[in-house]
Amino acid sequence: MLSAPSVIPPVSPCSQGVSVSGTVPDATVEIFVDRNLVAKGPSSAGNSFIPLVPGVRLDLRDLLVARQYTATDASDRSRDAVGVLAEPSFEDLRDLFCPFGGQELGLMRWCTL
Repeated sequence: MLSAPSVIPPVSPCSQGVSVSGTVPDATVEIFVDRNLVAKGPSSAGNSFIPLVPGVRLDLRDLLVARQYTATDASDRSRDAVGVLAEPSFEDLRDLFCPFGGQELGLMRWCTL
């Protein structure tokens, strides 16, 4: 039996897909919210980015699990679900410490090293 892949956080409602680790080459990876398929695609060895199914949008606090299968084998779903988190706002990051002087670009603040 294949090992279940793991969803790599963070995942946001704006995500176009889901990153997973523990995939085998040439498997198909499926990502679920409850029993609903939300992402599906081919894998490579190690980490893979799996695109969302057309028309699917992730919602805040959805819990994602993954599974993978080949023509001859399949995994269970991952045991640990990963929740969809809100994108941080500028206010959330306002007090972020940057010891090396930063640059502002629009609403993003870059910390230069």
